[in-house]
Amino acid sequence: MHLLAFGACENTVDDNEQLSRRMLRPVKLDRIEPRSPQWIRVTNYFVQKIGFRELLVPDDKELFDRIYLAYTERAFSTLEDLFLDEERPNYIEDTPQLLAYLSERFLLTSKRAINPFDTELMDADEVNEAMLCVKQDYFKQLEAED
Repeated sequence: MHLLAFGACENTVDDNEQLSRRMLRPVKLDRIEPRSPQWIRVTNYFVQKIGFRELLVPDDKELFDRIYLAYTERAFSTLEDLFLDEERPNYIEDTPQLLAYLSERFLLTSKRAINPFDTELMDADEVNEAMLCVKQDYFKQLEAED
């Protein structure tokens, strides 16, 4: 019996491999509510993965919001793309350096026209306005699912 025979059977699909995939139940990942305690924990998890300090509310509110705006693109895969980079430089010591790093990563991995980490394209007021819209959309989606 071949446990991992996918692709090794001369253009045929191994039944055991297909059976094992069908037995896995799909898991739905719900979006995290913006500006919630869960969002703070998730963001700090990823920020600390790159060796940056823990982000605090209300001091880092704008940074939390910018990261959330990026997260709205593709949810969890966006966070992984932004933070889990093997070739991450070791110089990220302050917020401007973090914003520059995240801006570069966002441009490499995103399809969105507006980069939320570019402080020249989006100032703090524009980030706050965008977050208000995102928060409204989040609650509309929750109501639609009920």
